[in-house]
Amino acid sequence: MRKISAQSSNRLLLPMGALALVAGVACGLLAVVLMWFSSRDEALAEPGAVTAMGGFWLEYGAFAVNAALIGGGVALFPGLGAFAAVFIQELKNPDASGQRQALWAGGGASGGSLLLAMVLLVVYLSDPSDHSILYVASGFVLLCFALTYMLMYVLLGYLQRRDHRTVKNSLQAQIS
Repeated sequence: MRKISAQSSNRLLLPMGALALVAGVACGLLAVVLMWFSSRDEALAEPGAVTAMGGFWLEYGAFAVNAALIGGGVALFPGLGAFAAVFIQELKNPDASGQRQALWAGGGASGGSLLLAMVLLVVYLSDPSDHSILYVASGFVLLCFALTYMLMYVLLGYLQRRDHRTVKNSLQAQIS
């Protein structure tokens, strides 16, 4: 890994919010695509399903819009957790590296996603025989950590390269 520098939390607020929203919408749409592929074969195997495919596509189109909206809303919890963690990390150690800042953001995102995982845990307690809910909750927390860490690392690298280009162009303009 290359060395990247940390950025101030004020500078990261809008890009982190936008990335959280885009990632939530993308994950919501990905969930719809995965559900569509799992149910498409079942729908095509039913007699008369070929004539009803227009309804099938319309149903999943509306479902995709709802999933994108819900995914964007759900992404607010990990996004706010990531920003809060970056803000706290900046207060505790303002000279930390970008890798450390990305790690804190990932930890904050997984902390924020634990709130939603607790809701799934309550659903699990109503039917303890279904363990898939626990897998979804733990997968959600791990996905939030990994996705936030990766996106934050890429964002910090982009901001560092952009700052470097800006300084370089400014120096060349002063020399000319």
